[in-house]
Amino acid sequence: MKKHIFLLIGVILLIFNILFIGLLKFNEQNLAELFIKHRPSLVLVFSSENKTLENEQFFKEFITEHNIEDKTKSFLPLILIQLMLSSFVLSINKLDIKRKIALFAIHFVLCLIGLFQLIDLALNQTNQIIAIIILLGVITAEFLLMKLFAK
Repeated sequence: MKKHIFLLIGVILLIFNILFIGLLKFNEQNLAELFIKHRPSLVLVFSSENKTLENEQFFKEFITEHNIEDKTKSFLPLILIQLMLSSFVLSINKLDIKRKIALFAIHFVLCLIGLFQLIDLALNQTNQIIAIIILLGVITAEFLLMKLFAK
């Protein structure tokens, strides 16, 4: 069990992130930001431009009723995403548990600093291909940084 603890933590955080982190798109300003949902939901993207009845109901419940648009930006979603990424990156390394815990702390802190800026940059891209390239670059950099630390 100790061998796969970081994989288990990563899977739990992935499920938690899918259920409790949403993406709010401000279409007038062409901006997007992550937020914490007040209850679990599989709806990930909330936009005022979706005109279907179901999407409008989700937007009203999650955004309008809880005044998400007017709240200050929260860093909790980015912290949860970085915890998940650090857990997954560490789960593939074949190190002893004590060394993994030390590397986890170092990896989390160093990657969190860059993650704030890069995810914000990716979310606010108008070209989705560029956004995907930025996010793939973040994941690649996280794996390369862990390989560097593991040596």
